[in-house]
Amino acid sequence: EYEVAISILFEVINEKNNYRDAWIVLGYSYLSTNKYQDAIDSLLQAKDLDPEKAETYFYLGIAYYANQEIDKAIFFLEKAEDYGFTPIDLLEAKLADLYLLEGNDRQAAAKYESVIANNKSSLEIYYNAIWLNIESLEQPNKALKLAEEALDHFPKSAMSFNLVGWAHLELNNIEHAQKYLAYAIEIDPKLDVAYLNLGELFEKQNMTLLAKEQYKKAYILGHGTEVGKIAIKEYNKLNKKELNKVLRASVLDN
Repeated sequence: EYEVAISILFEVINEKNNYRDAWIVLGYSYLSTNKYQDAIDSLLQAKDLDPEKAETYFYLGIAYYANQEIDKAIFFLEKAEDYGFTPIDLLEAKLADLYLLEGNDRQAAAKYESVIANNKSSLEIYYNAIWLNIESLEQPNKALKLAEEALDHFPKSAMSFNLVGWAHLELNNIEHAQKYLAYAIEIDPKLDVAYLNLGELFEKQNMTLLAKEQYKKAYILGHGTEVGKIAIKEYNKLNKKELNKVLRASVLDN
């Protein structure tokens, strides 16, 4: 009942304007009702009353994040970290997301890996760390190590098998990659990203028809998602390659 809480907190603050915790709870209540600027104003009041309260900085970071002010969000979350905010995993995961938005892939990967070192309960965190190590940082060996660890902790997940297959693919371990991607699809025949990776696998082997078939499946299953967009892009690139081959052959024949 956030609106009721806001009303009560106004009464409390009117009587005692220097009540730090009332300002924090007011900020949290505004944050929970998507009134981000009001949340920021309230939390700044709390910060002025007590500049060493870690929770204030954390909620300020989240409020600025919600208000799409990324630089300020990072600043205040880093301050929360400096003042010992707990749970640290929650803080580091938020910071990693923000570093990613900012384009600081190296720091984002380091934070995701720090979360994993302390808490292995999120497959999404594993995915983000592996994706960064493959797509941005060109560290496929580290990606494989993280993927195998994810599989150990999530042995029934199709995504875990996909991640191991993807890492092997980047290392050109084609046989291993195909095996793990096949396991992923066996567990979840609708896992679009596994078909995307299989498309790349067949393309690496110049099996164009098979690659196009996998890209098409990835596009259909992932239509409207980032996976779907990548799949149709790769499918069209292969079509263009085939057309260019036909045109070159035609020119040579003539």
